[in-house]
Amino acid sequence: VIVKIQECDALLSSATDKGQTIAAEGSASDRNSITEQLQSLKQSLQALRRAVEKQREQHEMTAAEHRKLGAELEVALDWLHAHEAAVRSRPLLDRDPASVEKELDNHKVGETGPGLTFLLAAEVTGYLDRVKAVQDAARHEDGMPSSLLEQLSEANSLLNSLPRELEERGKYLEANRQLRLDYAALKDRLHAWVVEAQERLQKGAAGVDFQNVVADLEEHKMFFSTEPAMKELVSQQIQQAADHIWPSLTGVEQEELSREQQQLTQLLKNTLNSAKSRRAQLEQDTEMWQDYRAALAKVRGVLARSEFNDEPVTSLAGLHFNIQKLTHGLNDIQTQQPEIDLLNERAQDITKQADSSNKDLIEQEIGNANKEWMDLVCGMEHRRDMLTKLAQHWEVIISHNYTLGVAISHNYTLGVAISHNYT
Repeated sequence: VIVKIQECDALLSSATDKGQTIAAEGSASDRNSITEQLQSLKQSLQALRRAVEKQREQHEMTAAEHRKLGAELEVALDWLHAHEAAVRSRPLLDRDPASVEKELDNHKVGETGPGLTFLLAAEVTGYLDRVKAVQDAARHEDGMPSSLLEQLSEANSLLNSLPRELEERGKYLEANRQLRLDYAALKDRLHAWVVEAQERLQKGAAGVDFQNVVADLEEHKMFFSTEPAMKELVSQQIQQAADHIWPSLTGVEQEELSREQQQLTQLLKNTLNSAKSRRAQLEQDTEMWQDYRAALAKVRGVLARSEFNDEPVTSLAGLHFNIQKLTHGLNDIQTQQPEIDLLNERAQDITKQADSSNKDLIEQEIGNANKEWMDLVCGMEHRRDMLTKLAQHWEVIISHNYTLGVAISHNYTLGVAISHNYT
């Protein structure tokens, strides 16, 4: 158009020259008419030139705006494409919840480059907002170049996909953090139970507390009645939690998780085996303690039954009756000797396993029982011997009295006879 206007300028200049020549040769009226026509053409041409220049300026402004929008969009698209893989990725993680927490921070804070830390989620959102701003600005533009239209189409695709991908990535990391926290909580529950179990299993290390062995056995049964729950914890709950974590782990971490599962299973198995052995030992200790207490009760019963006082006597027959009672008592004690022997045997077995306080108690009880037994036997033998000697003395006295009585009677008869002879 501008070239055409320039051509028209040349024609107008030529026409002006010819018009001036004609006007110079013609009348004043012709001159005025020619001058007026030429001036009108000149004004029309100038108006057309100004209109064309204005259109050209507007076109250049529009083109500049398009270039500006294209440049702005190109920067945003380049950045988004550079980080699109990070947004769409679902990174493989470690088992440690802290490592996932770090990944969450990276999701929010992004990656750290040389001297640069960018907020991944915030930056992506910021660049998407810049893309939206370009879209809004281009919505009222006409005659946009095909390159800009292609950029806008590409930007629209990212606007539709990246926010959703960014949200899903955050949910993925949050979910895996919670899965690891749940898994760690289940492991902590198992380890806490094992620690308490080990404390209970170590209670008899310094010797058996026989005085409390029955209560210890009941407490042991009560605590390890949770065995089914612990087996379910390891074989089902912890296993299921590990299965949920498994897909998000690296190959090395998957191997470590499998190894950890085996260790937890073996830990529970070893603890339960130790618990069974401990229960068997407690049951054996309880039986030993009950046998000992039963033997002690029998000995005390024998001692109680064997204690009696001598009956007051006024005759030799009464004295012999007491001697017979003591003899029967001693015979009964002798027949019960296996009871005290059994008690000593039980006590010897128990003291080998008892702790220091129980050992002292049992030794004291056994010492007292043996002393009472010996005191009883010795006392009864001593009383029997004394009564036997007393009976012997009594019999001697009776014998002497009888002889004396016979002599007196004989002498009396003899005296009477002599008296008769004299008379």
